[in-house]
Amino acid sequence: MEFFTVLLSGLLAGIGPTGLILDQVIESQLHNRLPGSETITVRVDNRPNHQVLQGKVDRIRLATAGLQLTPYLRLHTLELETDPVSVDLATLRRGGNPRASLRQPLNAATRLVIHEDDLNATLAAPEFQERLQGVVTRLGARLSPGEQYQLGDLAVNFTETGRVEVTATVKSSQETIVVALAGALAVEEGHQIALVEPALTLNGNRLPPFVEAIALENLQRPFDLTSLERQGLFVRILQLKIESEQLAIAGFVRLTP
Repeated sequence: MEFFTVLLSGLLAGIGPTGLILDQVIESQLHNRLPGSETITVRVDNRPNHQVLQGKVDRIRLATAGLQLTPYLRLHTLELETDPVSVDLATLRRGGNPRASLRQPLNAATRLVIHEDDLNATLAAPEFQERLQGVVTRLGARLSPGEQYQLGDLAVNFTETGRVEVTATVKSSQETIVVALAGALAVEEGHQIALVEPALTLNGNRLPPFVEAIALENLQRPFDLTSLERQGLFVRILQLKIESEQLAIAGFVRLTP
């Protein structure tokens, strides 16, 4: 949710004290808010031009490459095209959350591409390693009570066959285990992403069905995007496609005031 706020701040920051919008100003604002980003291109459509004085814009188009949303989160590609935008200029200039300046919901079509190298860099970040270690600890407690497991190397691979493969090294006091999980990703009802047709192996060997069922119980629980709606963000996925080394998602986003 935070990075949508950053993007919205940058997109709307071009509405300056004079009420003029300049593509270059918005691009500069986004570069300032998202340091380390490679390419950010903004196009603003506005007819007639004077309606910007009332805080209205016909359309904003954003195209990026190598977008650095946080120090640990990078998108290979992000493209966004809005419906008409209407904001209260006085509220916007006071600062704070830019959502408060919206007179009406902000709708946008989006497309993003995540490269496996960027995803692996994110998973290697300390904050994510801590979360993943918690998952390993809980699974280990269920499968082998009393034993302590430590997460080692972790890598994600997007294959040309449309599957995602996750390989992790897990160490205990007795041995080192290579855990491999492979499966496809499916979109359910536009707002859930689920792992389907999963296969789980330890050191290259498939687990007994009852053990695999225990291990996959949490991993197969769909990720539900409706949880974002409490924060005013409505997201629906129109298409999800895994290709060699990357994951591409096309969807629709609505940000409410």
